[in-house]
Amino acid sequence: MTQSTEKDNPAPVHLAWTAGWDSTFRLLQLLLIEKRHVQPHYIVRPEASTGQEIDAMHRIRRRLLRDYPEARNRLKPTSLIDVRAIDIEPDLETEYERIKQTKKVQYQYLLLACYCRQQNLDSIDIGIHKDDSGFHLADEPLFERFSLPMQYFSKLEMRRKALDHGFAHLMDLTVFCRRPSGGKPCGFCGPCHDAVTIGMGYRLPLVRRTKAMILAPFRRYWRNSYTTMNPKTRSQISRLLKGRY
Repeated sequence: MTQSTEKDNPAPVHLAWTAGWDSTFRLLQLLLIEKRHVQPHYIVRPEASTGQEIDAMHRIRRRLLRDYPEARNRLKPTSLIDVRAIDIEPDLETEYERIKQTKKVQYQYLLLACYCRQQNLDSIDIGIHKDDSGFHLADEPLFERFSLPMQYFSKLEMRRKALDHGFAHLMDLTVFCRRPSGGKPCGFCGPCHDAVTIGMGYRLPLVRRTKAMILAPFRRYWRNSYTTMNPKTRSQISRLLKGRY
């Protein structure tokens, strides 16, 4: 297959970028391998990780443009929107609640679906990889405006490809923890567990990596039992965890 060129692809690819591993890999794949123009989007939410994610986006952008100045014209300024400016569409919320009855689905997907409709975006790339629970939601109507180019990659496969193409150092600037403590991964949240169980535990400090390993059986039980658990019990545990899983 002939490699895409900047001249061939002047229209930007819209990308939901969080400075996380998956979306950053897609950003760099588009810019450095496919030579595409990219328009990143980020929803600003009152989460513990938001400031860390925005800081990481700035670090990645600065290092990227320093190391690959030819990408400057292809990378558009990130479009930031406050979550309070997104109107929740009733029909999409109904779809979201329907999915929740049988599958684990993150609230961010409802926000993104509403955002795409309100911004008239027909398609936006999101970083769902082949081991992600979101992979199993690809056929849901809620996802109709989402493109899932990472669905055939694992995180380790992305790392190997990043090493092959010389941008692994940029990938190491990404963040992943939902509840960072002292600027470091907490070792408790789902992404911290994922990092440890897939062989990327080096990204956590030793003590917090150990915590993630100790808590791993509970996390597996929670995820594997989510759809069969009593709804009341599931709701109570969800409130207790406050989104950490």
